[in-house]
Amino acid sequence: VDVWGFGPDKHRYVPPEDVRRAALARVGYRLLAVDVRARTVVKATPDVSADFSGIAQGYGADLAARALEALGFDRWLIDLRSEIRARGLNAEGQPWQVAIEQPEPGPPRARLALPLSDLSLATSGDYRIFFVQDGRRYSHEIDSASGAPTRHALACATVAMPECALADAWATALYVLGPDRGPALAESLGLAAHFVVRNQSGYRDISTRAFAALGARMLFRT
Repeated sequence: VDVWGFGPDKHRYVPPEDVRRAALARVGYRLLAVDVRARTVVKATPDVSADFSGIAQGYGADLAARALEALGFDRWLIDLRSEIRARGLNAEGQPWQVAIEQPEPGPPRARLALPLSDLSLATSGDYRIFFVQDGRRYSHEIDSASGAPTRHALACATVAMPECALADAWATALYVLGPDRGPALAESLGLAAHFVVRNQSGYRDISTRAFAALGARMLFRT
Protein backbone atom coordinates (compact mmCIF):
# COMPACT_ATOMS: atom_id res chain seq x y z
CA VAL A 1 0.00 0.00 0.00
CA ASP A 2 2.76 2.44 0.96
CA VAL A 3 5.05 1.84 -2.02
CA TRP A 4 2.14 2.42 -4.40
CA GLY A 5 1.50 5.79 -2.74
CA PHE A 6 -1.77 4.95 -0.99
CA GLY A 7 -0.31 5.26 2.50
CA PRO A 8 0.89 8.40 4.34
CA ASP A 9 3.23 9.29 1.45
CA LYS A 10 0.92 10.30 -1.41
CA HIS A 11 3.51 10.09 -4.22
CA ARG A 12 1.33 7.62 -6.24
CA TYR A 13 3.42 6.16 -9.00
CA VAL A 14 4.15 2.64 -10.20
CA PRO A 15 7.03 1.36 -8.01
CA PRO A 16 10.00 -0.50 -9.51
CA GLU A 17 9.71 -4.28 -9.42
CA ASP A 18 12.49 -4.72 -6.85
CA VAL A 19 10.82 -2.23 -4.49
CA ARG A 20 7.49 -4.02 -4.82
CA ARG A 21 9.08 -7.44 -4.18
CA ALA A 22 10.87 -6.13 -1.09
CA ALA A 23 7.62 -4.70 0.29
CA LEU A 24 5.70 -7.89 -0.48
CA ALA A 25 8.18 -9.87 1.63
CA ARG A 26 6.99 -7.82 4.64
CA VAL A 27 3.29 -8.56 4.09
CA GLY A 28 1.26 -11.23 5.88
CA TYR A 29 -0.59 -11.81 9.12
CA ARG A 30 1.91 -14.53 10.06
CA LEU A 31 4.49 -11.79 10.64
CA LEU A 32 2.49 -10.70 13.70
CA ALA A 33 2.06 -12.83 16.84
CA VAL A 34 -1.07 -11.82 18.78
CA ASP A 35 -1.50 -12.83 22.42
CA VAL A 36 -5.15 -12.11 23.22
CA ARG A 37 -4.82 -12.78 26.96
CA ALA A 38 -1.77 -10.57 27.42
CA ARG A 39 -3.16 -8.01 24.93
CA THR A 40 0.16 -7.85 23.11
CA VAL A 41 1.35 -7.97 19.50
CA VAL A 42 4.89 -9.01 18.59
CA LYS A 43 6.42 -8.31 15.16
CA ALA A 44 8.54 -10.96 13.47
CA THR A 45 10.88 -8.28 12.09
CA PRO A 46 11.28 -4.61 13.04
CA ASP A 47 10.16 -3.26 9.64
CA VAL A 48 6.67 -4.82 9.77
CA SER A 49 3.80 -2.40 10.30
CA ALA A 50 0.04 -2.78 10.64
CA ASP A 51 -2.37 -0.96 8.32
CA PHE A 52 -5.93 -0.87 9.67
CA SER A 53 -7.49 1.11 6.82
CA GLY A 54 -9.47 -1.96 5.71
CA ILE A 55 -11.54 -1.92 8.92
CA ALA A 56 -10.92 1.49 10.56
CA GLN A 57 -14.04 3.29 9.32
CA GLY A 58 -16.25 0.30 10.07
CA TYR A 59 -14.78 0.06 13.57
CA GLY A 60 -15.36 3.79 14.01
CA ALA A 61 -19.02 3.32 13.11
CA ASP A 62 -19.28 0.53 15.70
CA LEU A 63 -17.78 2.79 18.40
CA ALA A 64 -20.20 5.59 17.49
CA ALA A 65 -23.06 3.07 17.74
CA ARG A 66 -21.96 2.05 21.22
CA ALA A 67 -21.83 5.70 22.29
CA LEU A 68 -25.35 6.41 21.01
CA GLU A 69 -26.73 3.29 22.67
CA ALA A 70 -25.07 4.25 25.96
CA LEU A 71 -26.86 7.61 25.74
CA GLY A 72 -30.20 5.85 25.31
CA PHE A 73 -30.83 6.51 21.62
CA ASP A 74 -32.65 3.71 19.82
CA ARG A 75 -33.09 5.25 16.34
CA TRP A 76 -30.06 6.44 14.43
CA LEU A 77 -28.08 6.23 11.20
CA ILE A 78 -24.28 6.52 11.22
CA ASP A 79 -22.82 7.34 7.81
CA LEU A 80 -19.05 7.31 7.26
CA ARG A 81 -19.45 7.47 3.47
CA SER A 82 -18.81 3.86 2.48
CA GLU A 83 -19.45 2.42 5.97
CA ILE A 84 -22.93 2.73 7.46
CA ARG A 85 -24.63 1.41 10.57
CA ALA A 86 -28.32 1.79 11.37
CA ARG A 87 -30.63 1.03 14.24
CA GLY A 88 -34.39 1.17 14.53
CA LEU A 89 -36.64 3.06 12.10
CA ASN A 90 -36.50 6.54 10.57
CA ALA A 91 -38.84 9.44 11.36
CA GLU A 92 -41.50 7.96 9.03
CA GLY A 93 -41.44 4.67 10.90
CA GLN A 94 -39.72 2.90 8.01
CA PRO A 95 -36.28 1.25 7.72
CA TRP A 96 -33.54 3.69 6.80
CA GLN A 97 -33.09 3.90 3.01
CA VAL A 98 -29.41 3.53 2.14
CA ALA A 99 -27.99 3.71 -1.38
CA ILE A 100 -25.19 1.77 -3.03
CA GLU A 101 -23.45 4.15 -5.42
CA GLN A 102 -22.99 3.87 -9.12
CA PRO A 103 -19.28 2.87 -9.20
CA GLU A 104 -17.98 5.87 -11.11
CA PRO A 105 -15.80 8.89 -10.25
CA GLY A 106 -17.57 12.20 -9.85
CA PRO A 107 -20.70 13.21 -7.92
CA PRO A 108 -22.30 10.18 -6.23
CA ARG A 109 -25.38 8.65 -7.87
CA ALA A 110 -27.48 5.93 -6.31
CA ARG A 111 -27.52 2.59 -8.15
CA LEU A 112 -29.79 0.72 -5.77
CA ALA A 113 -31.54 1.41 -2.49
CA LEU A 114 -31.53 -0.91 0.50
CA PRO A 115 -33.82 -0.74 3.56
CA LEU A 116 -31.51 -0.91 6.57
CA SER A 117 -32.44 -1.48 10.20
CA ASP A 118 -30.24 -3.00 12.93
CA LEU A 119 -27.59 -3.74 10.32
CA SER A 120 -24.34 -2.34 8.97
CA LEU A 121 -23.34 -1.85 5.35
CA ALA A 122 -19.83 -1.50 3.95
CA THR A 123 -18.60 -1.08 0.38
CA SER A 124 -15.14 -1.51 -1.13
CA GLY A 125 -14.30 -0.53 -4.70
CA ASP A 126 -11.77 0.95 -7.07
CA TYR A 127 -13.59 4.06 -8.30
CA ARG A 128 -12.81 6.69 -5.62
CA ILE A 129 -9.09 6.41 -4.80
CA PHE A 130 -6.78 5.82 -7.76
CA PHE A 131 -4.18 7.37 -10.04
CA VAL A 132 -3.49 7.12 -13.76
CA GLN A 133 -0.03 6.56 -15.23
CA ASP A 134 0.76 5.96 -18.90
CA GLY A 135 -2.93 5.63 -19.65
CA ARG A 136 -3.53 2.90 -17.10
CA ARG A 137 -5.58 3.22 -13.92
CA TYR A 138 -4.26 1.96 -10.56
CA SER A 139 -6.60 1.79 -7.56
CA HIS A 140 -5.86 1.63 -3.83
CA GLU A 141 -7.29 -1.90 -3.60
CA ILE A 142 -4.11 -3.98 -3.36
CA ASP A 143 -4.04 -7.73 -3.96
CA SER A 144 -1.75 -9.10 -1.27
CA ALA A 145 -0.93 -12.11 -3.45
CA SER A 146 0.66 -9.95 -6.17
CA GLY A 147 1.56 -6.81 -4.23
CA ALA A 148 -0.14 -4.72 -6.92
CA PRO A 149 -3.55 -3.07 -7.44
CA THR A 150 -6.29 -5.45 -8.47
CA ARG A 151 -6.78 -6.08 -12.19
CA HIS A 152 -10.27 -7.47 -12.64
CA ALA A 153 -13.71 -6.34 -13.76
CA LEU A 154 -15.27 -6.05 -10.30
CA ALA A 155 -16.08 -2.40 -9.56
CA CYS A 156 -17.29 -2.77 -5.98
CA ALA A 157 -18.42 -5.22 -3.33
CA THR A 158 -20.93 -4.43 -0.58
CA VAL A 159 -21.58 -6.49 2.54
CA ALA A 160 -24.38 -6.20 5.10
CA MET A 161 -24.04 -7.66 8.61
CA PRO A 162 -24.53 -6.52 12.23
CA GLU A 163 -20.96 -5.37 12.96
CA CYS A 164 -19.64 -2.66 10.67
CA ALA A 165 -15.95 -3.49 11.20
CA LEU A 166 -16.60 -7.07 10.09
CA ALA A 167 -18.68 -5.91 7.11
CA ASP A 168 -15.84 -3.55 6.19
CA ALA A 169 -13.28 -6.37 6.34
CA TRP A 170 -15.44 -8.74 4.28
CA ALA A 171 -16.20 -6.09 1.64
CA THR A 172 -12.47 -5.52 1.11
CA ALA A 173 -11.64 -9.23 1.00
CA LEU A 174 -14.47 -10.08 -1.39
CA TYR A 175 -13.60 -7.17 -3.66
CA VAL A 176 -9.97 -8.27 -3.94
CA LEU A 177 -11.07 -11.82 -4.82
CA GLY A 178 -12.77 -10.49 -7.95
CA PRO A 179 -16.01 -11.06 -9.89
CA ASP A 180 -15.89 -14.87 -9.80
CA ARG A 181 -14.27 -15.95 -6.54
CA GLY A 182 -15.81 -13.12 -4.48
CA PRO A 183 -19.49 -13.93 -5.13
CA ALA A 184 -18.81 -17.67 -4.94
CA LEU A 185 -17.22 -17.41 -1.49
CA ALA A 186 -19.90 -15.03 -0.20
CA GLU A 187 -22.68 -17.38 -1.34
CA SER A 188 -20.98 -20.42 0.16
CA LEU A 189 -20.72 -18.69 3.54
CA GLY A 190 -24.25 -17.28 3.48
CA LEU A 191 -23.04 -13.67 3.49
CA ALA A 192 -25.36 -10.85 2.43
CA ALA A 193 -23.21 -9.40 -0.36
CA HIS A 194 -23.77 -7.46 -3.58
CA PHE A 195 -21.31 -7.02 -6.44
CA VAL A 196 -21.24 -4.59 -9.37
CA VAL A 197 -19.18 -5.88 -12.29
CA ARG A 198 -18.02 -3.90 -15.33
CA ASN A 199 -18.78 -5.27 -18.77
CA GLN A 200 -18.82 -3.99 -22.36
CA SER A 201 -22.30 -2.52 -22.06
CA GLY A 202 -21.82 -0.93 -18.63
CA TYR A 203 -22.38 -2.94 -15.45
CA ARG A 204 -24.07 -6.09 -14.23
CA ASP A 205 -25.14 -6.87 -10.66
CA ILE A 206 -24.65 -10.04 -8.63
CA SER A 207 -26.44 -10.54 -5.30
CA THR A 208 -26.15 -13.45 -2.93
CA ARG A 209 -29.40 -15.00 -1.78
CA ALA A 210 -28.93 -13.49 1.68
CA PHE A 211 -28.55 -9.99 0.20
CA ALA A 212 -31.53 -10.40 -2.13
CA ALA A 213 -33.65 -11.28 0.92
CA LEU A 214 -32.96 -7.81 2.37
CA GLY A 215 -35.23 -6.21 -0.26
CA ALA A 216 -32.89 -3.95 -2.22
CA ARG A 217 -34.43 -2.00 -5.13
CA MET A 218 -32.56 -1.30 -8.35
CA LEU A 219 -32.84 2.37 -9.29
CA PHE A 220 -31.26 2.06 -12.72
CA ARG A 221 -29.21 -0.43 -14.68
CA THR A 222 -26.36 1.00 -16.77
